[in-house]
Amino acid sequence: VYKRQSQTRESREEEDKKVLYFRNLRPTLTESDLEKVLSGYGTVNRITLKPFRGSHACKYAVVEMENGKQAKEILTSTADDIRSLFLEGKELYIRYHQSNEERHSRNPSPASGYQPQKFNSSTHTVPKPQAWPFQDILPPKVLTLDYAKQNWRGFKALPSEKRRSCYQEWLYPLIEKQIGPRLAKRISVMITDFEVMTDEEILQCIEIEQALKQRVGECKEALGEDD
Repeated sequence: VYKRQSQTRESREEEDKKVLYFRNLRPTLTESDLEKVLSGYGTVNRITLKPFRGSHACKYAVVEMENGKQAKEILTSTADDIRSLFLEGKELYIRYHQSNEERHSRNPSPASGYQPQKFNSSTHTVPKPQAWPFQDILPPKVLTLDYAKQNWRGFKALPSEKRRSCYQEWLYPLIEKQIGPRLAKRISVMITDFEVMTDEEILQCIEIEQALKQRVGECKEALGEDD
């Protein structure tokens, strides 16, 4: 009985996974092109297709199918019609999409503040900061990285454009150190796209060199700037 209930629950969870995230899509791809291909796998409920922030070299898309079975068929397909959606020579990047809320719920920020996941390391740890104790007190005019970590809950309550501006300011010198100044600004803009990255993931890039290196590499690929 338990095994049957477990299988039923897994089937129901799989059925709920009907939203897909695509990356490395051709820059000339249109929503009509994408729908034409994906409708061969089922009913397309909605499509959001956009260029990466700061780049027109490729696009990403969020697509909702009618059910999880259709989405899974697309996810596992390597057919030519699916390949035709992507930039030549790039990874066929298709994943189940998670909203910011779902990503936060899977890796929630505790009341005591920011606690990022480890990045492929059993030794890396980040000290847990204290929560912002006075929610009605405005942050200082000049926000520092240390202040943001120590008052994480209050920092995340700031408008998205304010947070993005701070992240870009903190990321730029780190990216410049890795790859030089030519692409540093554009890549800092791409990494701070809240439709792609959560606050925790962006902060992880600031704090963990290997995490930033991986994101920078992905952005360079999107810009057609492979080494």
